[in-house]
Amino acid sequence: MRGVKNISLVVTIFCFFSQWGYSSGPDSVADNKNFQDQAVSAFIRCNFGTNYFYYGRTFSGNKPFYSTDLTLMHKSGLLGAVSLYHLYNEKPYINYYDLTVGWQDELTEWFDMGFFYTRFVFPQINTDGSAVGFNFWTFQAGFDWKVLYTSLNGSVLSGDQADFYLTIKNSHYIQTKKISKTDLYFSFDPSFTFVAGSRDYYKVTIIRRRPGRWPGGIVIEEERSFQILDFEFNLPVALNWRKLTLEPSVMYYYPINLSYNDLSKEGFHFYLSFYISL
Repeated sequence: MRGVKNISLVVTIFCFFSQWGYSSGPDSVADNKNFQDQAVSAFIRCNFGTNYFYYGRTFSGNKPFYSTDLTLMHKSGLLGAVSLYHLYNEKPYINYYDLTVGWQDELTEWFDMGFFYTRFVFPQINTDGSAVGFNFWTFQAGFDWKVLYTSLNGSVLSGDQADFYLTIKNSHYIQTKKISKTDLYFSFDPSFTFVAGSRDYYKVTIIRRRPGRWPGGIVIEEERSFQILDFEFNLPVALNWRKLTLEPSVMYYYPINLSYNDLSKEGFHFYLSFYISL
């Protein structure tokens, strides 16, 4: 059972780091003797996507992105990760990066939990050329119902005005047998996710012109509320061979409660990830 538990745990960790919420490739990385026996395990992942969504909204302005990350995991549950991101045709080349430290482990065969701190940094974004950053604090809980695996993420964006986000994902992992005498096999992890959050919204009211009484105009009022942000349907298909995984994925994204200036658009998006266990 320990191998199965390791699979579930690593899937949860990488889903947290990816944030688009569709990744299943680490299953093949977890399900090997090195992961179970090593005191410290390392994973490298490279990604491409047609759009980068973060907590229910586009983070790339509906542009493609590239990213890579390195994750170190200790058998005690302590972990650390660094991720670099490039948005298509944007400068500087490393548009932003994030650093994560935390802890996650399985407390029972059906329940796991974790705590994470992430620092996002945007280099040279201020008018004076200095970097801008913000902090995320996340609590994660995972429940294995056998038929479904449910992951709940509660995150707080700290700053002058804190924002709270809630992500709930339900998935079901499927793995084929190894092909012939090789170590090659396929895995599937279809999922349904929705994201809710507290954010600043802008209510736009159009006032019609009344001749002889008052001119027309537009009134924009800033409001703050906790609302559902999006629904996501994900279908990743991973090709696994020993410590390597190649995973294409299709996601259908449906935004909710868009503000008037939000660029997020409903539709299908394609992603490709490559994983290696060191």
